Amino acid sequence: MKLKNLFSFFVAIVILSGCSDAISATRDSINTSEANGWWTRPVLFDEFWSIQSESGYDYKMENLNCSDLQYGKWFGIELSGDTGLCTVAKTDHGEYMVDVSTSGRTPSLTAIDVDAYDLQIEVYQFSSNPNRASNVLRGQTAVDYLEIVGQQFVMSKANLDGNEFVVIHFTDNSYSRAWNEIEVIGLNKLGMTEVIYAIKGEGMQIKTDGRGLYFTQYQYLEDEALCCASFTRIIRLTNSQEGWLESVKVMNTAEAETYLSTLSDLQLVNTWLPSGTIQDSRE
Repeated sequence: MKLKNLFSFFVAIVILSGCSDAISATRDSINTSEANGWWTRPVLFDEFWSIQSESGYDYKMENLNCSDLQYGKWFGIELSGDTGLCTVAKTDHGEYMVDVSTSGRTPSLTAIDVDAYDLQIEVYQFSSNPNRASNVLRGQTAVDYLEIVGQQFVMSKANLDGNEFVVIHFTDNSYSRAWNEIEVIGLNKLGMTEVIYAIKGEGMQIKTDGRGLYFTQYQYLEDEALCCASFTRIIRLTNSQEGWLESVKVMNTAEAETYLSTLSDLQLVNTWLPSGTIQDSRE
């Protein structure tokens, strides 16, 4: 794994207890997916960036906005410009703000370690009396300084049925096959921010159809060279009345590319290259 976890993780999972109608609805949605060649199950994942519910600093502001947040911070180095890797997302249950900053290069403590760039991932929701951005989730990770060439962090937003979700996508292109780590952040139905989904693997793209998110991974035949996957695994993330569902379908690569071409890209917020170059797309 390319990223180092720096402390143990905790992800709040809201379990919605249902009645027989809810169970029936779940079976119907799964049966419909299976009829179309999709295998479906309730979402199950390991959160690997240690984004957890823990207290942090609050920042005074009249509404959630990245400029006030970065002006008010007294520590850390924002990653670029006025907004950096920061965005405000809007949902039916309220707004939240996701910010990624770095404390810069951290020298190694032993001869066998290498220098690293520490990254802080922080999520805020609005509180009053006084008006402020209140820290509700925090995470921390690092990238090795010697491996930063070819690595990047991309922050994007996806609008699913009128609700915005924030996607953070780490890519390492320093090897023959790109390695990806992706986390999706959003509000649950009770109005609390949480990590909705996390996935990692090779050859990953992210798409949306406005109702769900689609992720891809390489899939090989047993006697196939690792350079040339014949198949693509497509993972579809959708929200249902009973909670988040993960559906999987495997297609040959050409068929998968045709299918993916009918979907849309996410809305880019910003890209950070640890090697020092910043690519910016204003909201």
